[in-house]
Amino acid sequence: VYPDPPSGDQPTCETAGVLGPLTSAVASLQTAAALRILVGGAQPSDFRLTTIEVWSSVIRQLPLPDRQSDCPACARAQFPYLDGAHRAPVSLCGRNAVQIHERSRPVDLPNLAARLASIGPVRANEFALRLSLPGYELTVFPDGRAIIKGTTDVGIARSLYAQYVGA
Repeated sequence: VYPDPPSGDQPTCETAGVLGPLTSAVASLQTAAALRILVGGAQPSDFRLTTIEVWSSVIRQLPLPDRQSDCPACARAQFPYLDGAHRAPVSLCGRNAVQIHERSRPVDLPNLAARLASIGPVRANEFALRLSLPGYELTVFPDGRAIIKGTTDVGIARSLYAQYVGA
């Protein structure tokens, strides 16, 4: 659909806005499509490119374009944005939080919990660790990802990650 990803700053739900009912509509369509796939009732021609403008109640559907033989995703099954190769820290819309992606380095959560216990309250299990600090909350996952609440500044989030999880 888009041969090259857009460059530069793009509008986000935080800057351009997203009406709540849109997320429910998209989730419903995706869930129905997944169910059709799971029960074997989906045909490739069933799927369409759908745009929904909930404010004006306009729904448009277009047939999917033909697959391009030179498309990195369709022909070569390359997904750099899904495998983490192009994941920069990102401010989470409306959450006063930044997500840090450190997929190349797993984290030993029990060891990290023991190290951070003297710094502030730590809650941890096999799925995540949460450290509460004055003004911030760090949630760290075993794959190295983290969500830093209390800021939308990527620099501050990276600094907190480096200080408490490691550079």
